[in-house]
Amino acid sequence: MTNNQFDALAALMRLRPSPSREALRLVLVDGATHTAAAERAGIPRPNVTRQVSSARHALALIEAITDKPASK
Repeated sequence: MTNNQFDALAALMRLRPSPSREALRLVLVDGATHTAAAERAGIPRPNVTRQVSSARHALALIEAITDKPASK
């Protein structure tokens, strides 16, 4: 996923700038593991896992609406 795609997804999910949002960016854009993203963002790993799960759900909804695969 590109930075621009992430910014659009974050806007759709109404994510404000936060350590959780940064951890999600690390996973989706940079390919970091949940553990590595949590350590870099200074948050618990389960929080990252929840954010990633929510993002994947949002991407699935985008695919259902557009009939096009969302970038993962």
